[in-house]
Amino acid sequence: MIPRIESRHPSPLVPFSSNQGEFVANKYNVGLQEWDTVNWPQAWANEPGSRAMSILAGIDVDGRRGPQTPTPFSGMVSQACQARHFRDPAYLKWAQVMKFGPYWHRKFWEWASIMETAEVGGVLRPGSRAVGFGVGQEPISAALALHDVDVLATDVPTSDSQAAAWATGLQHAESIDILQHPDICPPEKFKGVVSFRPVDMNALDPEVLPAGSFDFAWSSCVIEHLGSPKLAMDFVLNCAELLAPGGVMIHTTEYELLNRGETRDYGNCAIFRIDDLQQVVDTLNKRGFEANTDFEVSLASPEERWISSSLEARYPAGYLEPAHLRLIISESVSTSFSIIVRRPAQ
Repeated sequence: MIPRIESRHPSPLVPFSSNQGEFVANKYNVGLQEWDTVNWPQAWANEPGSRAMSILAGIDVDGRRGPQTPTPFSGMVSQACQARHFRDPAYLKWAQVMKFGPYWHRKFWEWASIMETAEVGGVLRPGSRAVGFGVGQEPISAALALHDVDVLATDVPTSDSQAAAWATGLQHAESIDILQHPDICPPEKFKGVVSFRPVDMNALDPEVLPAGSFDFAWSSCVIEHLGSPKLAMDFVLNCAELLAPGGVMIHTTEYELLNRGETRDYGNCAIFRIDDLQQVVDTLNKRGFEANTDFEVSLASPEERWISSSLEARYPAGYLEPAHLRLIISESVSTSFSIIVRRPAQ
């Protein structure tokens, strides 16, 4: 999902406890926003008996503890969005490149995670081939093009019933022109290395996407919308086969924070449990790929205890929320999770 916020300020994050945050007008048409992060946000998250406290009490932190030494943001390990990542030098570097921040938003974490995986995986070099799925209007293609990576950007065909809905929310691409971010990559350079075509993720065409032909593959919160949890996991397995030896892929998706006996599938969005994510990773490992997981979820900071109730990260009064790391989706509470996989070099 594309958040309807973007800051022109490449400075470090505004602390949660600061009195005001400021965002300027941008192409997502947010306009100037201010909020008081001292009174209502902390009261919302801490008032005994509040709805927030009830929601927070349902999140299973104990069952989602990580290793004694926290997994680093750039650790090439599948993991959940954490507040500490937003202070990591690698995150801040990509925030500078892609012109976002200062804001505690899980979508920005996804974009930075994708680019950091590409760099740590050795993909950011001339001649590397990358494929992106459900790219919408995200800045990843431009950031890869800046590093001379050859990019095939794809999105759902316009004939698909979901295409119109995604387009309304600035989340669908139907041509290469809409993918340009001139403030990230000069248009001449972008058009020299980026191509676009529609692709059905549930029926990958081997003539368009030959097995073993890409050094990098990615998607940002797309697989949960493929129609069912099984279709999502099937795509991850099929996408891994596109990787060349030494190639890496990352798919960010929804991660259920409540204990569920079965995966919640809300029709247009599935919320994946630990069991779902671990199963696909185990299958990939059995097939000879390399993938490790850390299912830690932290509620240690105010940013992590703020539970958003809007996909557009806007407080009902019209103000931007102070954080958007955890989100209510129907009967679930979710955060972003990255599935990171490498194909060993032969």
